[in-house]
Amino acid sequence: MECNRRQEFCNSINFLRSTDNPKLNELADYYQSNMKELTISIDEFNDYPHSHLDFAHTAYSDSLINLTNETFVQNRRFFTVYPGPYFSEKTWKCMLAGTSLIPVGQPNTYKQLNKFGFDTDYPWTKKFDSIVGDADRIESLFPTIDWVLGNECMEYVDELQEINLNNYEHIRSELFLELIKQKNNDSLNDFLKSY
Repeated sequence: MECNRRQEFCNSINFLRSTDNPKLNELADYYQSNMKELTISIDEFNDYPHSHLDFAHTAYSDSLINLTNETFVQNRRFFTVYPGPYFSEKTWKCMLAGTSLIPVGQPNTYKQLNKFGFDTDYPWTKKFDSIVGDADRIESLFPTIDWVLGNECMEYVDELQEINLNNYEHIRSELFLELIKQKNNDSLNDFLKSY
């Protein structure tokens, strides 16, 4: 078993504590008292950044649904509004692995994925994804997480597998490649206009 050699901790805890939201403070306290010192104990864990890109890992291949826990989840800080939604390997691994995703990140992730041609017509409520306030968005995820952990979720396995397969095939398609090339080209042109 390998543990966290860099002794990192979940920096999101600092953000949760700064919100003065009772439910989020409770989560932060739970993390500090029960989870902070835990180590990862799976058969083989490689704590190297390159290994974190493995979308064939059992955490994906054996899952129907994944929460993304994006690297950058804040929409605004003080008076600054950040662009987004930001997608790292955490979001892309869900698509590449063929799992449904619940975005724990910036707002409007589903809307942006739809623009890229992905199907996000999941059977759970997606209201949380359009909430701009960061603490409110995180708190509004709880009912969705409860839904996934509840028995009702099992009634939608076939529907979710169909969506997952469509997204799995789409991310490997020429259409997706062309959409990304066009998005990159448009962004470059916008940048050059203001340069």
